[in-house]
Amino acid sequence: MNRTKMFKKLEILAPAKNLNYGIEAVKCGADSVYIACEKFSLRNRCSNSIDDVKKLVDFAHRYWVKVYVTLNSTIYIEEDFKYIKKTINELYKIGVDALIISDMGILTLDLPPIPVFASVNTKCLTADKINFLSKIGIKRVILPRELTFNEIKDIKKHTNILLEVFIHGTMCVAYSGNCHFKYAQMIKNTLAKKNILNYQYFSSNNGACITNCTSYYNLLDADGKYIVKNDTLLHIHYLNLLGKLEQLFKVGITSFKIEGRQRELSYLKNIVALANKKANDILKKNKKYGRRLSSGTSVIDFKPNLNSVFNKGFTEYFFNGRKFENVNSKSKYGVYIGKVEKQKGNVLKIKTKSKLSVGDRFLCLKNKANEIINIINVKNNKYYIDKNNIRIENFRLYRIVNTKAITEIENACTYRYISVKLTIFESNKKEYKILLKDEDGITTFIICKKDFGSKILKDKLLNTFNNKEYEFKVVDIKIPKKINIKEEDLLKIRNNLYLKLRIMREKHRPKEKGKIINNTIIYPKKNITALDNVVNARAVRFYKQHGVKNIEYGIEYDKNIKNKQIWNGRYCIRYEQGYCSKKNNKYIPKLPWYIEDNFGNKYELKFDCSKCEMSILG
Repeated sequence: MNRTKMFKKLEILAPAKNLNYGIEAVKCGADSVYIACEKFSLRNRCSNSIDDVKKLVDFAHRYWVKVYVTLNSTIYIEEDFKYIKKTINELYKIGVDALIISDMGILTLDLPPIPVFASVNTKCLTADKINFLSKIGIKRVILPRELTFNEIKDIKKHTNILLEVFIHGTMCVAYSGNCHFKYAQMIKNTLAKKNILNYQYFSSNNGACITNCTSYYNLLDADGKYIVKNDTLLHIHYLNLLGKLEQLFKVGITSFKIEGRQRELSYLKNIVALANKKANDILKKNKKYGRRLSSGTSVIDFKPNLNSVFNKGFTEYFFNGRKFENVNSKSKYGVYIGKVEKQKGNVLKIKTKSKLSVGDRFLCLKNKANEIINIINVKNNKYYIDKNNIRIENFRLYRIVNTKAITEIENACTYRYISVKLTIFESNKKEYKILLKDEDGITTFIICKKDFGSKILKDKLLNTFNNKEYEFKVVDIKIPKKINIKEEDLLKIRNNLYLKLRIMREKHRPKEKGKIINNTIIYPKKNITALDNVVNARAVRFYKQHGVKNIEYGIEYDKNIKNKQIWNGRYCIRYEQGYCSKKNNKYIPKLPWYIEDNFGNKYELKFDCSKCEMSILG
């Protein structure tokens, strides 16, 4: 009963594309899940009904797992705020544990007492900004992925609010919320020159990201000369900080987030299972570290492995300082499986000890540019691939999609149980008192009459109580030598006890209230730039109330993007190409540089070397 007050509570926070994915995340060991409703999430393809969110809440709360709902897109019109207010009230009624928001205009609504978290899109790089959010009632801040460990440590030292850190998944190469590339591209293209209604809704900040960062670009100097031709200049590896959980937890970070609401089920189950094991291993080392936020033990019927699901190699990003991050046509990633010994058309003979299957995908390392190939058929140890016009004989292969492993993960049976202790003792000569006590100290009991003509064996008792249909498992038992209970009454006794325990657990489930405070605390900046994404009257009112003097409207406020920053981040193409001004004092192609997309649109690159940041101009 006192577990919520005694220790720091370690939280593994998992993505939920939908109800089924959310349930699987809970089974695999997540302490909390985040999911979208029907609108205003940063993932348009992951919308869910209120009914499905309620079903997830009901399932998750059995294990004291929390459910957070994302309403973290930019809001453009007052009518949208009416919908959001109605949605938030519905979410509060069904027991959602918190909201994740980025548009400060939402905070001007009359909200129910539900906790509010600041999305990574709020770009909280400093303790000053985080402390401001704390003072107006924000309960948690999700930190940018670009922060170093020392920066995270320093922010934690100078703040008194829960901080959340991404530990795994694909990344926005810009600061989250500061990529307007798709919007700019739409404006520049012929289609955008027509009168398009509601053009803002095509933006990444409204959930319509199409990962322009993975596209191919030309890099040009000021004279139009090619520095790089047709390559993925903005593409980076996947984040992996699973090995840094303990280091972060020791300095006070308690919430660890997995990205991937648009990823496949095998990814979700695999990474959540890995994170769950890592969290448990950390806490087993020293019980003084803390405890998990939720209850229960996950039983995983597969072997989690980082390389079992698709990835493009891993990075710790800026965690220990800047290093090369670009994934381009010459990058190596995947698991080495062997060499191509012979090739005839699209038929390969591969020297390998690994078992390869139809659907497997490989990176083939070539001299000028790598090739991606897929196995479409296997006959007599010969592998048929999906390309006829390439020569890859004697080249090395790295598997990036393992079809067999993915199928095993998706089909694996996983479940989660809450440990209980079952005690039976005689309350008098005619009755038993049957007591259940769970791992969180919650207890319940029933009284049942003895039936001296019946006898229940211990094994039968355990088999009846330990049914996977229920979230409880008897792991400790204390009973008399003889139990005089009718066998047909045993199911009824179990059902009644478990129902009562569920009710008691819900009664004692840790719940947090939230309250946005309507005050005039001064915002840390006097000026708001377009990169702060203010595009509605409510957000303007919010910032003015908190002392902001000058407010520049966000990029998506109108169609005029000329010379505006449509992208901003710490990732730097100049550094990636070996021309960092702090490291290379030799020849540097003439500035300014430009990137050119496959539509022929050019965008100027601007380097702020004092901040180690890059911007792209419209």
